[in-house]
Amino acid sequence: MIKLAIKEVRGKIIQVTLEFHRLLLESDFDTVYETLITPESADLLAATAWPLVCYKQDRIDFLIDSEFNPNPEVPIHDALSLAFQMDAEGCRSGLFQGFAEGIAKHKWNEFDEANAQAFVDSHSAVLAADTPSVPLFMLFVRQANGDYLVDFESLWLFSMEMRASLLCEIASRAAQLDNTALALEYYELASGLAEAYSRVKRLMCQHPVIGQFITETRKREIDEEIRYTSLAKEQAQLLTVAVKEEQQVSLTLDQYEQILQVLTNMASVMERSPEAFWGLKEEHLRDHFLVQLNGQFGGSATGETFNFTGKTDILIRRDNMNLFVAECKFWRGPKQFTKAMDQLLGYATWHDTHLALLVFNRGGNLSNTLSKIPGLVKSHGSFSQELDYPPETGFRFLMKHPDDVRRELVLTVLVFEIPGPPNPSPKPTA
Repeated sequence: MIKLAIKEVRGKIIQVTLEFHRLLLESDFDTVYETLITPESADLLAATAWPLVCYKQDRIDFLIDSEFNPNPEVPIHDALSLAFQMDAEGCRSGLFQGFAEGIAKHKWNEFDEANAQAFVDSHSAVLAADTPSVPLFMLFVRQANGDYLVDFESLWLFSMEMRASLLCEIASRAAQLDNTALALEYYELASGLAEAYSRVKRLMCQHPVIGQFITETRKREIDEEIRYTSLAKEQAQLLTVAVKEEQQVSLTLDQYEQILQVLTNMASVMERSPEAFWGLKEEHLRDHFLVQLNGQFGGSATGETFNFTGKTDILIRRDNMNLFVAECKFWRGPKQFTKAMDQLLGYATWHDTHLALLVFNRGGNLSNTLSKIPGLVKSHGSFSQELDYPPETGFRFLMKHPDDVRRELVLTVLVFEIPGPPNPSPKPTA
């Protein structure tokens, strides 16, 4: 409920208004920024000044491409992240200067304090005063200590310098370029404007007195921007899920690489101690890998474990999620290799996105085996793309999930040379 302010509150609001006008006319913008406007207004200015400059220059790509962001490690919604850019681009000064010119042009500082009215609700206020040109309307937010600060956030939105629709446009562009995290930041920034728009609509557009001075066009524009804040909130919720999935994939990939490194280190042990491994079968070799993996991953590696449609040779599970699914096979020719791929892909659930096929090559001629593997994988029906993978005896591919062609899996093939039986000692000659 909006009501007339008591004399004491009205006096506070008039005092802040006069100080705000005086400092703007004196171009003391830093004092305005630091002491007279609400913290939310300062945050909005800091977070959106650079985007506003880029938008006006038709260079939104500056916002999307991290190459152009001088401080990419700091989130864009952090008020301190881009503050220096405002001064460099003149954006903050320009906004305050615009209001200062309005004060000078319309003589908003020349109002009769006795006839000025202040309307308040539980946490907001609006000052309405006659001036020589057009009426003055100033928005305020009540602070915890009872003081009122200028609601520059709402004034800025009402002036249409900054709009929720603009932030949604930037977010949409970022999403189209697969920059999900940046898109989320802009959608959250836009959705966060809902409260300020609500104050504008309640205190100005719907006010029985002040609303008469607001054009119907501007009222419709405010309603449209409010709808954009709702859209931004919905998109932010959807992208929050996507970002969490991306972060989980990134974490999983890091752990995936650690697992592969443990396996590669174990292969080096085999090369240094061939006599300990030459007669071992697949399951015995697998057990040696499991011992090393459990030493690194706290006993979470298991062998011959049921997963989806069958038993996989190596499974590492953490926090109820599979980090690694692998099959171990001796190289017995192209047909058996393709069969092993089918078996491994068949074990993968929709959530299992990091697989490995460990190939034991026994009997020499390792180069011949390595030369055949890329072609065999590329000819498989699930093949999507070959990825760069530096190790000489390893390969990496993107594969389509057998049950969902839009779901991609990472498949790494590691080939290990397993020592064969030692050559018999030559018989002594007579």
